[in-house]
Amino acid sequence: MPALTTARSFNASQDSSSYLPVAVFIGGTAGIGRAMAEAFVRHTNGRVRVIIVGRNATAAAEMIAALPLAARERAEFVKCDMSLMRNIDVALSELAGRGITKINYLIVSSGLLPANGRQETDEGLDRTIAVVYYGRWKFIHGLQDALSAAVAAGEPAKVMSVLAAGEGGPIDLDDLGVKKNYSLMNVTRTDATYNDLMLEKFAQLHSEVSFVHAYPGVVHTNVAVNSQSWLLTMIYYLLYPVVMLVARSPEDCAELMWYAVHHSGKGLARVNGKGDDIGMKNWYGTEESVERLWEHTLDATKSRGAA
Repeated sequence: MPALTTARSFNASQDSSSYLPVAVFIGGTAGIGRAMAEAFVRHTNGRVRVIIVGRNATAAAEMIAALPLAARERAEFVKCDMSLMRNIDVALSELAGRGITKINYLIVSSGLLPANGRQETDEGLDRTIAVVYYGRWKFIHGLQDALSAAVAAGEPAKVMSVLAAGEGGPIDLDDLGVKKNYSLMNVTRTDATYNDLMLEKFAQLHSEVSFVHAYPGVVHTNVAVNSQSWLLTMIYYLLYPVVMLVARSPEDCAELMWYAVHHSGKGLARVNGKGDDIGMKNWYGTEESVERLWEHTLDATKSRGAA
């Protein structure tokens, strides 16, 4: 585990003077995503093009307004409710229309804790899984050409999904999408494993790009406060004093996450909240599960036939 001072120093030392880095933050208006965006602006002294994607336009405007002038002039916001795949199609079109043809860093941290029961959207997907898995998949899938363009230019191309590496469990291949056995614990573990298998397949298809699945550990954000589950919210407030003792701030977490991003090589890496590589610890994937989940996701996100 790197010391925070080591991580900050290393992150700030990364030289991007030969190119203008483009960083896209999916779910970047709050929590870890926002902290990672703000940290990256500091590391690059504002010499970066930042695109924030999320639901909260007010939070995005406040965040951008607080950036240094150099970064503020190149910062943009794209509004998107990731619970609906059609909204992601619109957001991807908007990104293309704004000339986002190259992406160096794609940080995906959209979050929504499970409800007490399945909440199905009009597209037939559970709302939580749509935000935490299907929507992440669709953005990464839709932005692959821009990541490949960075590689072609001799620049870094790195993707991080901030969720729960090493915290998953076995998945039911006969219940992909969790329509039969929905529970808070099952959905939480399933989302973690789905993200593992998602990035494994992306790494197979795009071996020139770095993919990182990160478990940030306990971080003081508003995810539990805004939970759809009254039970999770109640537990959070009951344990709040303990949480405050062990929770890391989003700002400190962001430095450790960036340290992991910068140290990641081509292919798939999995890291814990300390920024350490955990290898294949608690890996619940097989060749069959990777392929079946991929095929299911192509259909569920209406991406069949896409490159």
